[in-house]
Amino acid sequence: MAKRSKLIKFHELGQMAGVIEYSDPDAENKLRVFLDPKKDLVLELACGKGEYAVALAALEPEKQFVGIDYQGERLWYGVRQIEEQHLNNLIFLRTKAEFLEKYFLPHSISEIWITFPDPHPKDKRGHKRLISPHYLKLYKKILKRDHLIHLKTDSDLLIDKAIEAIDIVHGRVLLAMKNIDAFPDRPGILDMQTTFEKRHRSKGDTINYLKFKI
Repeated sequence: MAKRSKLIKFHELGQMAGVIEYSDPDAENKLRVFLDPKKDLVLELACGKGEYAVALAALEPEKQFVGIDYQGERLWYGVRQIEEQHLNNLIFLRTKAEFLEKYFLPHSISEIWITFPDPHPKDKRGHKRLISPHYLKLYKKILKRDHLIHLKTDSDLLIDKAIEAIDIVHGRVLLAMKNIDAFPDRPGILDMQTTFEKRHRSKGDTINYLKFKI
């Protein structure tokens, strides 16, 4: 039944206007049509169901948002929210983070949110972390000079590895919070909880946040 549900979501996703598929030969042009160079552009990587992208788009209608994930059945939920909430400043892109340069012009991105990515705890897979030096160097190519990157995660390891990677690429940590609940003056957007975050909180895990530049 779960497999059938997944296939149905994939089929429906292909007919929805709020998503661009990497397999579409016209994907880059469709994204260009959506983007307004006069507006700040914010990406959410590893966006899953797109819950953070949806919340941000509703909160900041003057900006544009692109939620990026490779798992189409997850994106289905976010695309549905675009339709239900009539969000005209958000679109989803089904692709992998390694192909960002294909879709976004140099120095065109104002902010990147990385929300609960796979921490890849084994060092031999460290290069796959979305906060590895390899990826930070990639992000730098598409980020504006005045930019922000946000990392929200339940993984202490990922926060530590991110700080190491930021130092390697000569970046700068602006704000670091291990256990955001211990900071009553935390930014309000951090109180938005995704399905994934709620699952970790129910197990007693703490949530961490990092804001930085590269």
